[in-house]
Amino acid sequence: MDEAVWEKAVIMFNLPILFAEAEPLREKLCLFASIRSGIMESYEQDEWQSVNDLEKEKSIHTQYAPNTSIKNKRISIRITERDFLSLMARLRKKHHN
Repeated sequence: MDEAVWEKAVIMFNLPILFAEAEPLREKLCLFASIRSGIMESYEQDEWQSVNDLEKEKSIHTQYAPNTSIKNKRISIRITERDFLSLMARLRKKHHN
């Protein structure tokens, strides 16, 4: 785990050091700080654009939100190793094109 990112997270959230030592919290805060840092970098490089109709955009994305919180069910399947490797090769080919 990157100590510099952890230190930024502790400072960003103004956490007392003893509280900040909890490992699960530490991992989540480091991830959040890393994501936040990437967003700020992107913004500072003028990669963001204003939208013409903010209310319309909010409405569209508000409709997307419920669909993203749907939890998929876990399933277990048994397939041969040969079929598994074939499937993985097809997926790699599809996603690398």
